[in-house]
Amino acid sequence: MNTTEFEKYLSERYKKQRKWYSDKAAWNKTRYQMLQWVALFFGALTPVLIALRESLDPRIPWHIAALCSSALVVFASSVLKAFKYQETWLNYRTTSEVLKKELYFYQARVHAYSNTASPEQLFVSRVEAIVSRENALWVDTVTAKEKPPAAFSDGGK
Repeated sequence: MNTTEFEKYLSERYKKQRKWYSDKAAWNKTRYQMLQWVALFFGALTPVLIALRESLDPRIPWHIAALCSSALVVFASSVLKAFKYQETWLNYRTTSEVLKKELYFYQARVHAYSNTASPEQLFVSRVEAIVSRENALWVDTVTAKEKPPAAFSDGGK
């Protein structure tokens, strides 16, 4: 691999992949934190509405507000569980950081890069392996089935 090909790989593949993982990590983190705040806020608000409904303005249907509040908690929690924003955020952030570290290792010629005749080919190979591993991890994350609690387990039989 010559210098021109390697520079093309860095700009057209490596940098775009690293940016994609970084951007998607930030997007998933925002969704995760937003839904967590919704669940926390409305989870705390629901019992307050129930406890205070007798002392609040009787013309307002506080029981409906409490019902809506609890429904928002269920909705936010269900979306968090279904779309796995936290897991995806952490996986993407890890991949982005591993890709960044790989470039530093290549530039400093340390670890695997210290004793190779073709550091550029090794870099490309390692970057593609990182991306491939993350893709497999993503599939595992989105298709993972919930394990039953130990009390309901069949003991591994």
